[in-house]
Formats: sequence, C-alpha cells, structure tokens
Amino acid sequence: MKEDKLSILEELYEDSLQDKKILNDGLQKNLDRIDEINVFIDSIRKNEESEFKLFSPRSVEITNKEKIDDNENEIKKLELENEDYHQRLNKIEKQLDNIVYLIEENKSRDESMHLAILDIQEKERIRISRELHDSSLQNLTHLVHMLELSSMFIEQDSNRAKLELSLCSQNLKRTINEIRDTIFNLRPMSFDDLGFKKCMENFGEDIKRQYFNCEFKYDIDEIDYDFMESNNREFLTIFLVTVYRVIQEAVINAMKHSKASKVELLIKRVEDIITIQVDDNGVGFVLDDVLNMKDNKHFGICIMYERIYLLGGKIKINSKLHYGTNISISVSLP
Repeated sequence: MKEDKLSILEELYEDSLQDKKILNDGLQKNLDRIDEINVFIDSIRKNEESEFKLFSPRSVEITNKEKIDDNENEIKKLELENEDYHQRLNKIEKQLDNIVYLIEENKSRDESMHLAILDIQEKERIRISRELHDSSLQNLTHLVHMLELSSMFIEQDSNRAKLELSLCSQNLKRTINEIRDTIFNLRPMSFDDLGFKKCMENFGEDIKRQYFNCEFKYDIDEIDYDFMESNNREFLTIFLVTVYRVIQEAVINAMKHSKASKVELLIKRVEDIITIQVDDNGVGFVLDDVLNMKDNKHFGICIMYERIYLLGGKIKINSKLHYGTNISISVSLP
C-alpha cells in the first residue's frame, strides 16, 4: 500500500513538472516575442531619426506609426498572458511543495534521496535556462537584427554597414565566451586531471579576475586521492565534484548579491572530515525570508542544502542584515 501511494505521488510530481515545463515554455516564448518586437520597434524609430526621414513622405510616417501601435498592442496582450502564466506557475509551485512534503513523509531517507536528486536537477535546468535566456539568447536575437540592419546599409552607406558588422563580430565573440563558461560550469574539464585543490585554485583565480572590485582570499588544503582504493576513486570524484558545486554556488552568490568588499574561502581537511567556510562582509539577508521565496530567484541556497544533505553532511548559514554572511559546511569523505 505504501509503495502504491508513493508511486501515485511520484506520478503526480512528474505530471506537475511537465505542466510547469509547458507553462515555462509558453512564458519563454512570449518573452522572446516581446524582445523581438522591442528590437523591431527600435529599428523603425532609428530609421525615422536618420537623415532619410527628410525625404520620407507623410504616408510612410503614418504607416510606421500604425506598425508601432500594432506591435505595442501585441506586447500588452503578451504581458497579460504572462501574468496568467505566473499565476498558474505559482499554483503549480505550491502543488509541488505539497507533493514533496507528502512523499518525504512516506519515504525513508534513502528513498527520499531519489526525489531530492530530481529536484536538484530540475532547479539546475531552470537556472541554466535562465542564464542562457538572460544573456546568450538575448544577445543572439539582437545579433540577428543587427545583421539584418547591416544588410540594409550595404548599398546605402557601406561605412555604416562595416561598423555594424564589426559590432556584430564583437558581440558574437562575447556570446561564445558566455556559452563556453556555462558549459564549463556543468563539469570542470580539468577536475579529473588536476584534482580538487588545483581545480579550486583555478576557480579562485577566475573569481578574482571576474570580480576584481571585491577582495577574494582563499586557503585550500590538499585532498589526497591516495588513501582511496582504485575501485572507489570514481565515487570519490563524484563526491568532490558535488562539494565543488556547493562551494562554487556559495562564493558566486556572495560575489553577485552580497555587495561585499571582501570574501574569504577556507577549505580544511582533518583526517576524513572536510570543513568549509565562506565569509563575506556584505549586506546580509534574512535566511527564512530567502528560503520561503517562491520566485526561484534564490533556489541556489536550497540546492546547497539539498546537495549537502545527499552527502550526509551539515551546513549552517548565519546572516544578519548589514553584518555579512557566514556559511559553515562539514562533510565526511566516503
């Protein structure tokens, strides 16, 4: 009977995730369309402001105004649809929370780990899709319109066309680097070859270059592979990659959101225990408020909790408004 209940709950959970995906896809489609319309409207207005406007007949100006009005009306319609999407997504989020609660009540620790992994994977997918949409996808959409604009200027103004193409090239290179960084963050390519400490040091140097306005210090112990038997080394690698992900999330959160002038990372190993400290002197936050948010903007902290839970470790976050944040983690090596 217990297994039947669990299977029903898990089926409901998967169905809700599918509904959520459909709604997210519809919302994303509308957002992309709004971006396209805004670029189109901007291009019309730029053309009106160019020197060719002096020779444009009155009928062209009226036609352009009608095009702008039609597209702005379409944006309003899409925004209304998006409000409905958000309301339905909030309901599904609450439904998912209730289903997860019931499943955890009916599962042992080992059984609930499977669902926790699914939840982490789902949140990671959302995070990655949001990163791609907010940066790379918008840049690529803008590049398409820049190329179309360049083709219009080739015969009319070759110098302007060359300038636009040069800007396209620069934006494309930047977008390629953003996508490359996203792919690298899915799995540090050097982890298996360089080991945990060196990979963390490389991460630390990347953070220093990327967030040069914030002082970043780190002290990392050597995590030795030799004590593990060869047939268990692959499992240890997976374990340490998960630890790496938690540290990465904690440090990047501090850099992006804390407004700190100083962030410190300390990773120590005593026998088979790894302790991790991430401290910043930033603005701080109220932990309960962040954990209770349903807009998915802060699910990085939830993923940290879930990953440490899966590793059988402990995590404690102390934060106070205007007094910075301390994250303390302890995990046992397998």
